[in-house]
Amino acid sequence: MESRGLIARAREAQDRRVVKTRITAEGLRLLHELDQPVHELHRRQLRHLPAKQLRQLSKLLDRAREQVEEAHSQD
Repeated sequence: MESRGLIARAREAQDRRVVKTRITAEGLRLLHELDQPVHELHRRQLRHLPAKQLRQLSKLLDRAREQVEEAHSQD
C-alpha cells in the first residue's frame, strides 16, 4: 500500500520501534471510490432479510465492534 501511495509511514523519534501509519489523500480517494460498490454488495447479500433482522444484525455487529475496541484500548 505504501508503494502505491495509499499510506505513509513514519518512525517515532523517541522510540524507533514505533511506526505511525496514516492514510494518504490518494488512499482516501480510493476508499471513497470503493464506498458505492461495497454498499451495493452488502445490499445484494442482505436483501432477503426483513428490516427487523437487519436491525438485530446491526446491533450485534455494534456489540462485537465494541468488544474489539475495548480490548484494543486496554493494550
